[in-house]
Amino acid sequence: MTAAQTIDGLAGVVLDELFERHPDLATSLGDHRFDDRLPDLSLAAAEQEVQWIDRCLAELGTLDDSSVGVDGRVDAAILRNRLEVNRFALAESRDNEWDPRVDSLASLGFRSITERSVINRSLDYSATAIWPRI
Repeated sequence: MTAAQTIDGLAGVVLDELFERHPDLATSLGDHRFDDRLPDLSLAAAEQEVQWIDRCLAELGTLDDSSVGVDGRVDAAILRNRLEVNRFALAESRDNEWDPRVDSLASLGFRSITERSVINRSLDYSATAIWPRI
């Protein structure tokens, strides 16, 4: 991964690398660049995933929060949180070693951030209209 100047640039790089690592997730979201591959579910791949997540988190830590607006800070926080959750699941609780339901990062909860990137942004904020009524 190379240094990205903006959260959008970094998120794009992370998603591209995520899709390459998890071609099933890419296909399910309509990205067919990796349709000729299957996900690597080995323990070695999980260890490499943790190292990749660490690199992504380090890169995310280099972003200057003051140079981005509220949307950028929210996007960075969501990305950071998802990476940290997935790192915990792979490195600490090791869900992939004992839970038969875990077959990819999609099962670990990365689907929410990837789906957000492909859904029209105007739809993202439509749910906030109900908050005043709750």
